[in-house]
Amino acid sequence: PVPIPVPDPGIYPATYTIIYSAVDGHGNMVNVERPLQIIALQLPVITLQGEDPHTVECPNRYVDPGITVWDPETEIWITEFAQTLLPVEFTLATPPALGTYTVGYRVATPGFDNIVVTAQRTVHVMDTTAPTIILEGNSVIGVEVGDDFIEPGASVVDACEGALPAALVVTVYDEANQPVSEIETSEADRIFTLAYDAQDSHGHAATTQYRTVVVGN
Repeated sequence: PVPIPVPDPGIYPATYTIIYSAVDGHGNMVNVERPLQIIALQLPVITLQGEDPHTVECPNRYVDPGITVWDPETEIWITEFAQTLLPVEFTLATPPALGTYTVGYRVATPGFDNIVVTAQRTVHVMDTTAPTIILEGNSVIGVEVGDDFIEPGASVVDACEGALPAALVVTVYDEANQPVSEIETSEADRIFTLAYDAQDSHGHAATTQYRTVVVGN
């Protein structure tokens, strides 16, 4: 394409004629004319509703806040003719992976379908929620002297990552709040505390849960 400078006519619409000329090696010339009309066109205005950037907490699905589209040429709302272009990840049955996505919007100018106005919204899918630790059994357990203590167990559940059994860390403390390797049941009147901790893969720490073990007769 060859750029052609066109003066500002000041009054619209304005019509010009473009003449294309060609000459062969024998001096034969041919001309082809093409009309060019210049108009002053106000394009539609797309306004995003809601936030941009928009945040989605995993594992929730993206719900588009919507847009409005105003056409200043016709002075009417043309929102119904706009298209929303979702990333493929937002159309699947499973929640999208963590990351940053772009949602597009497009609308054709009334009377000029080849003139398209676009807009975009940035969407961050994030995990900011810590996992939850659920104790099995009672939070206070009594053990007879000489009996073995059987730990009832606990589970770790994360809203984004699901069950995290490998993330569970259990620490045993004695009466002096010192960590010990196990619960000793050879003596009565002993009190031990089990602390349950866990983190998800993004470093979000669960609220520590505690269990008290009392050794007695």
